[in-house]
Amino acid sequence: MQTYKGTQFLNSMTILLFAVTLFFVPTAHAGGESGQCIWYGECKDTAAGKKQNCVYNGPAKPLTNSSALQILQQYCPQLYKGNSTRTCCDANQLVSMEKMMTLPTQLLIRCPSCYQNFLNIYCFLTCDPHQSTSVGVKSQAPSNMGTPSVLSVDYAMTTDFADGMYNSCVNVKTPAPLTDSVITLLCGRSSAKCTAKSFLDYIGSTSNGNTPFEIDFHVQNTAYTRPGMYTLEPMNTPAFSCDQKVDYHEACTYVDCPAIPAPLTPSLPNISVLYPWPDYRIEQVVITRPDNNTIVRHLFPPPAIGSIKFTSLFDNAFLHLMLDLQTMIQNITAMYKGKEVTLNDICYHGNSSDNCVIISILEYWQNNATRLDESHWDEYHFYKIADYLDHLQACTRRPNATNDLTGLNTTCLSTSGVPIDPWLVMKGGMGYPEADTLVTSFIVRNSANADEKGAAEAWEKEYTNFLTNVSSPNMTVKFSTKRPADDVSTFPKPVVTIESERMVGGNTAAATLPFSFITLLTFALCAIIIRK
Repeated sequence: MQTYKGTQFLNSMTILLFAVTLFFVPTAHAGGESGQCIWYGECKDTAAGKKQNCVYNGPAKPLTNSSALQILQQYCPQLYKGNSTRTCCDANQLVSMEKMMTLPTQLLIRCPSCYQNFLNIYCFLTCDPHQSTSVGVKSQAPSNMGTPSVLSVDYAMTTDFADGMYNSCVNVKTPAPLTDSVITLLCGRSSAKCTAKSFLDYIGSTSNGNTPFEIDFHVQNTAYTRPGMYTLEPMNTPAFSCDQKVDYHEACTYVDCPAIPAPLTPSLPNISVLYPWPDYRIEQVVITRPDNNTIVRHLFPPPAIGSIKFTSLFDNAFLHLMLDLQTMIQNITAMYKGKEVTLNDICYHGNSSDNCVIISILEYWQNNATRLDESHWDEYHFYKIADYLDHLQACTRRPNATNDLTGLNTTCLSTSGVPIDPWLVMKGGMGYPEADTLVTSFIVRNSANADEKGAAEAWEKEYTNFLTNVSSPNMTVKFSTKRPADDVSTFPKPVVTIESERMVGGNTAAATLPFSFITLLTFALCAIIIRK
């Protein structure tokens, strides 16, 4: 919990004098626990389409909107107090904050401690009921709402928080390749030249194209004073280190946190350190809709306004079509030595004795058509609060959540209990809504036992025959069968994928996915299971 140190308020005569002298620049003084708000609500759109907040010097207000409470609970659990929640932000501000977090979420969610530290920067800036303790309005401008809008703020925070936040994130890798740091994308310069302060300066600048008003960060352990206006005590909520658990989320993996020992090196054979098989066999299906540019527009629930655009891959009917295909694959049977072989006989079961590990976007709905169609409405059934796309967005932020907090209150975990890393199932575009490719991977055991291996190969043959003959006017399907690299009797050349592509219209062409992609998939899957 944030600690607030007391300071004296300026008396009303001084406030009036400074207000006149400083051309109506607000003079809210940062108090201790009695600190109040510097803004509330949104007053003005910027030229870039961003929202600027309304100046407000008064106590925090009750937050009663159910959708807004869900957003606050999801992003800012420290500030969520149930029905007693009071904030310096309204529902629209929370929706704007959620939209602003789209890219950082996609980049940082793989390391929960880094992600929560980053969120806390904006949680305490935007909604803290004692906001004026650490944040002051530096400049403002008139708005059509009749209330001035905030143009710039001062934001004080301790070096402990700033350095702790930065250190928890500095080694987080971009999903592909796993060699680049996300800091490079969020700092405006190479990670080698980035510091905690330059990181904060970049995310606080309107020049980054995402920030609607200037945020002037003051990183220091003593009070910051803007003469004649206010004194700010630095925000000092604890920062999580990368090897710490956050609530019910596990710590970062060793890939993103040097403090965590690496259990294995990133090579396929070493997966046998964790499991009794020398390798996985990965049956992969890659789906696109190259001839369909339809946009799926998803409206934000009232009272928020606006929408988010998804590619045609996220059309509900198309996802049902993909589910039909996945179900048919799961139902493929083969014969080996007079016995029937199913996917369930040869797959890796993870933490479950019943369900195969399938890395698929459809696992966010547990491969269940009914759940894919679920929606949550307001009590009068006037407007929809949440549906499958709200659930998807919640699950991409927290893949191991057992409650999506959208109102649907359904789990994001797969039927096997393995969390689905969004980077493994959605590809292309600047963010998940812009993905142009969906990838499904069936994880099959590669047992050293000859009969078990023979059964897997028999099933793979039927899998190959089935997908070779799949034809649909609505999707393009590529598929692959990955086998061990050292299986030279099956592959006389160093090739580890067998692929075919059934194009729309029935034309068949060869396709190749690089070995590095398969390697990355397996390595990332291993990291997920380790995290679990």
